[in-house]
Amino acid sequence: MSKQKLKYLILLNLLWSILGFFADYQWLSSIPVYLIPFTAICSLYPPLLSIWYILKYYHKIPPNWLTLWILVGTTTYGLLAQIYFPLLMSWKGVNFHDIGSMFWVAVYGCQAVILWPYLKKPKPIQISFVIAFLLAANYSHYFLQTFVFLTLTGYPLWLGMLTAILTIVVQITALIFYTVLASRPISELKPS
Repeated sequence: MSKQKLKYLILLNLLWSILGFFADYQWLSSIPVYLIPFTAICSLYPPLLSIWYILKYYHKIPPNWLTLWILVGTTTYGLLAQIYFPLLMSWKGVNFHDIGSMFWVAVYGCQAVILWPYLKKPKPIQISFVIAFLLAANYSHYFLQTFVFLTLTGYPLWLGMLTAILTIVVQITALIFYTVLASRPISELKPS
Protein backbone atom coordinates (compact mmCIF):
# COMPACT_ATOMS: atom_id res chain seq x y z
CA MET A 1 0.00 0.00 0.00
CA SER A 2 1.45 3.39 -0.96
CA LYS A 3 2.42 6.01 1.63
CA GLN A 4 -0.02 8.46 0.02
CA LYS A 5 -2.96 6.06 0.45
CA LEU A 6 -1.90 5.37 4.03
CA LYS A 7 -1.75 9.12 4.78
CA TYR A 8 -5.26 9.53 3.39
CA LEU A 9 -6.61 6.58 5.40
CA ILE A 10 -4.89 7.78 8.59
CA LEU A 11 -6.36 11.26 8.14
CA LEU A 12 -9.82 9.92 7.30
CA ASN A 13 -9.92 7.68 10.36
CA LEU A 14 -8.48 10.30 12.69
CA LEU A 15 -11.22 12.65 11.48
CA TRP A 16 -13.84 9.91 12.02
CA SER A 17 -12.34 9.32 15.49
CA ILE A 18 -12.72 12.97 16.49
CA LEU A 19 -16.22 13.21 15.05
CA GLY A 20 -17.19 9.91 16.69
CA PHE A 21 -15.97 11.13 20.06
CA PHE A 22 -18.03 14.34 19.80
CA ALA A 23 -21.08 12.52 18.42
CA ASP A 24 -20.98 9.93 21.21
CA TYR A 25 -19.68 12.10 24.06
CA GLN A 26 -23.01 12.71 25.82
CA TRP A 27 -23.98 9.05 25.58
CA LEU A 28 -20.54 7.69 26.55
CA SER A 29 -20.25 10.08 29.50
CA SER A 30 -23.37 8.47 31.01
CA ILE A 31 -21.77 5.00 30.97
CA PRO A 32 -19.40 3.69 33.67
CA VAL A 33 -15.79 4.19 32.53
CA TYR A 34 -14.96 0.48 32.76
CA LEU A 35 -17.70 -0.34 30.20
CA ILE A 36 -16.69 2.25 27.58
CA PRO A 37 -14.26 -0.02 25.67
CA PHE A 38 -17.07 -2.58 25.35
CA THR A 39 -19.78 -0.04 24.61
CA ALA A 40 -18.30 2.24 21.97
CA ILE A 41 -18.70 1.25 18.34
CA CYS A 42 -18.36 4.32 16.12
CA SER A 43 -15.85 5.90 18.48
CA LEU A 44 -13.80 2.67 18.77
CA TYR A 45 -13.15 1.29 15.29
CA PRO A 46 -11.90 4.45 13.52
CA PRO A 47 -9.13 4.96 16.14
CA LEU A 48 -8.21 1.28 15.83
CA LEU A 49 -8.07 1.66 12.05
CA SER A 50 -5.88 4.77 12.48
CA ILE A 51 -3.48 2.83 14.69
CA TRP A 52 -3.36 -0.01 12.16
CA TYR A 53 -2.59 2.36 9.25
CA ILE A 54 0.01 4.29 11.28
CA LEU A 55 1.81 1.02 12.00
CA LYS A 56 1.78 0.19 8.27
CA TYR A 57 2.97 3.71 7.43
CA TYR A 58 6.04 3.24 9.63
CA HIS A 59 6.69 -0.22 8.13
CA LYS A 60 5.61 -2.04 11.27
CA ILE A 61 3.57 -5.19 11.03
CA PRO A 62 0.24 -4.64 12.82
CA PRO A 63 -0.43 -7.39 15.36
CA ASN A 64 -2.55 -10.16 13.92
CA TRP A 65 -4.99 -10.01 16.85
CA LEU A 66 -5.57 -6.30 16.08
CA THR A 67 -6.21 -7.05 12.41
CA LEU A 68 -8.67 -9.83 13.27
CA TRP A 69 -10.42 -7.67 15.89
CA ILE A 70 -10.82 -4.77 13.47
CA LEU A 71 -11.95 -7.04 10.64
CA VAL A 72 -14.67 -8.75 12.65
CA GLY A 73 -15.89 -5.48 14.20
CA THR A 74 -15.92 -3.37 11.05
CA THR A 75 -17.53 -6.14 9.01
CA THR A 76 -20.19 -6.77 11.65
CA TYR A 77 -21.20 -3.17 12.20
CA GLY A 78 -20.68 -2.18 8.56
CA LEU A 79 -23.22 -4.80 7.47
CA LEU A 80 -25.61 -4.45 10.38
CA ALA A 81 -25.89 -0.68 10.05
CA GLN A 82 -27.39 -1.15 6.60
CA ILE A 83 -30.11 -3.35 8.14
CA TYR A 84 -30.46 -1.77 11.57
CA PHE A 85 -30.90 1.90 10.68
CA PRO A 86 -33.68 1.33 8.09
CA LEU A 87 -35.51 -0.79 10.71
CA LEU A 88 -34.94 1.91 13.34
CA MET A 89 -36.28 4.57 10.96
CA SER A 90 -39.34 2.42 10.24
CA TRP A 91 -40.13 2.76 13.93
CA LYS A 92 -39.19 6.37 14.67
CA GLY A 93 -39.28 7.95 11.22
CA VAL A 94 -36.65 8.89 8.66
CA ASN A 95 -34.04 11.40 9.77
CA PHE A 96 -30.68 12.61 8.47
CA HIS A 97 -28.81 11.55 11.62
CA ASP A 98 -29.61 7.89 11.03
CA ILE A 99 -28.92 8.16 7.29
CA GLY A 100 -25.57 9.78 8.15
CA SER A 101 -24.87 7.00 10.63
CA MET A 102 -25.46 4.40 7.92
CA PHE A 103 -22.93 6.15 5.68
CA TRP A 104 -20.47 6.66 8.55
CA VAL A 105 -20.43 2.98 9.49
CA ALA A 106 -20.32 1.90 5.84
CA VAL A 107 -17.14 3.97 5.33
CA TYR A 108 -15.22 2.26 8.10
CA GLY A 109 -16.91 -1.08 7.40
CA CYS A 110 -15.67 -1.10 3.80
CA GLN A 111 -12.10 -0.77 5.03
CA ALA A 112 -12.20 -4.48 5.91
CA VAL A 113 -11.50 -5.04 2.21
CA ILE A 114 -8.17 -3.21 2.66
CA LEU A 115 -7.16 -5.11 5.79
CA TRP A 116 -8.13 -8.71 5.13
CA PRO A 117 -5.19 -9.53 2.78
CA TYR A 118 -2.85 -8.71 5.70
CA LEU A 119 -4.45 -11.20 8.09
CA LYS A 120 -2.31 -14.24 8.79
CA LYS A 121 -3.68 -17.48 10.16
CA PRO A 122 -4.85 -16.48 13.66
CA LYS A 123 -3.55 -18.39 16.66
CA PRO A 124 -6.10 -19.80 19.12
CA ILE A 125 -5.17 -17.12 21.69
CA GLN A 126 -5.88 -14.37 19.13
CA ILE A 127 -9.25 -15.88 18.28
CA SER A 128 -9.96 -16.23 22.01
CA PHE A 129 -9.17 -12.54 22.57
CA VAL A 130 -11.58 -11.46 19.84
CA ILE A 131 -14.30 -13.80 21.12
CA ALA A 132 -13.83 -12.56 24.70
CA PHE A 133 -14.08 -8.95 23.58
CA LEU A 134 -17.20 -9.63 21.50
CA LEU A 135 -18.86 -11.49 24.36
CA ALA A 136 -18.12 -8.60 26.75
CA ALA A 137 -19.34 -6.03 24.20
CA ASN A 138 -22.55 -7.94 23.47
CA TYR A 139 -23.21 -8.42 27.18
CA SER A 140 -22.65 -4.70 27.75
CA HIS A 141 -24.85 -3.67 24.81
CA TYR A 142 -27.81 -5.98 25.28
CA PHE A 143 -27.91 -7.04 28.93
CA LEU A 144 -26.54 -3.90 30.59
CA GLN A 145 -28.31 -1.82 27.93
CA THR A 146 -25.36 0.41 27.12
CA PHE A 147 -26.21 0.36 23.40
CA VAL A 148 -27.42 3.92 22.92
CA PHE A 149 -30.61 3.09 21.03
CA LEU A 150 -31.81 0.63 23.67
CA THR A 151 -32.10 3.57 26.05
CA LEU A 152 -34.69 5.33 23.89
CA THR A 153 -38.13 5.54 25.48
CA GLY A 154 -40.50 3.07 23.87
CA TYR A 155 -37.75 1.24 21.96
CA PRO A 156 -39.43 -1.83 20.44
CA LEU A 157 -38.39 -5.11 22.03
CA TRP A 158 -38.52 -6.87 18.65
CA LEU A 159 -35.91 -4.50 17.24
CA GLY A 160 -33.59 -5.01 20.21
CA MET A 161 -33.94 -8.79 19.99
CA LEU A 162 -33.46 -8.82 16.22
CA THR A 163 -30.38 -6.60 16.54
CA ALA A 164 -28.86 -8.82 19.25
CA ILE A 165 -29.44 -12.01 17.24
CA LEU A 166 -28.15 -10.54 13.97
CA THR A 167 -25.09 -9.11 15.74
CA ILE A 168 -24.12 -12.49 17.15
CA VAL A 169 -24.76 -14.31 13.85
CA VAL A 170 -22.74 -11.81 11.81
CA GLN A 171 -19.89 -11.79 14.36
CA ILE A 172 -19.64 -15.59 14.33
CA THR A 173 -19.85 -15.67 10.53
CA ALA A 174 -17.18 -12.96 10.14
CA LEU A 175 -14.87 -14.66 12.65
CA ILE A 176 -15.18 -18.01 10.86
CA PHE A 177 -14.87 -16.39 7.42
CA TYR A 178 -11.70 -14.48 8.24
CA THR A 179 -10.16 -17.40 10.13
CA VAL A 180 -10.76 -19.79 7.22
CA LEU A 181 -9.69 -17.19 4.66
CA ALA A 182 -6.43 -16.50 6.50
CA SER A 183 -5.73 -20.23 6.79
CA ARG A 184 -5.65 -20.72 3.02
CA PRO A 185 -2.46 -20.17 1.02
CA ILE A 186 -2.51 -16.83 -0.82
CA SER A 187 -2.13 -18.67 -4.16
CA GLU A 188 -5.57 -20.23 -3.62
CA LEU A 189 -7.13 -16.80 -3.09
CA LYS A 190 -5.89 -15.25 -6.34
CA PRO A 191 -8.33 -15.42 -9.27
CA SER A 192 -7.28 -17.80 -12.02
